[in-house]
Amino acid sequence: MARNVLYPLYQLGGPQLRVFRTNFFIQLVRPGRAQPEDTVQFRIPMEMTRVDLRNYLERIYSVPVAAVRTRVQHGSNRKRDHRNVRIKKPDYKVAYVQLAHGRTFTFPHLFPEREQSPAGGPVEDGPRGIPEEPQRQSSNPRRGGVPDWFSLRPLTSTDIHGGQGNGGAAGGRGSPKRAGKGVPHPSPPVSA
Repeated sequence: MARNVLYPLYQLGGPQLRVFRTNFFIQLVRPGRAQPEDTVQFRIPMEMTRVDLRNYLERIYSVPVAAVRTRVQHGSNRKRDHRNVRIKKPDYKVAYVQLAHGRTFTFPHLFPEREQSPAGGPVEDGPRGIPEEPQRQSSNPRRGGVPDWFSLRPLTSTDIHGGQGNGGAAGGRGSPKRAGKGVPHPSPPVSA
């Protein structure tokens, strides 16, 4: 980047300084609202002025400019981090450039639009398409949406209730005296 370049002092009659790598990066953005065809929207750095943008477009890209209007868009302040402290996105400047008489700009179609099926949704690319949501979900409502492939074996009612019909507590209310009396625990294998 050319931000830290030291320029030689100007001497009367010396050559004009040329900057081949500018300090500014601009983004051409798609406008949120419909705008005239001769208006183009850019996102520019806060330090860049209208005159800088006009010179940038006319001298570097040879784009004839009729007018430049700018505004400062304040960054969002809604997100919070893990400590519940608000995180503010940085502010940025939006520039609306009106092109010279007779010039228009339209965004190119980079991605082709998908064909619509008679049902109203997009046509599926694959032979079988995307499986339906109920088929992907587990049949057991106690799994909480966790798919079947996430366990080593299928979940049974014995696993859920702990061998008894009292809601999973093996000894009833979790008392330490009766813990483990309802479900027989397998003993470790004995080696000879």
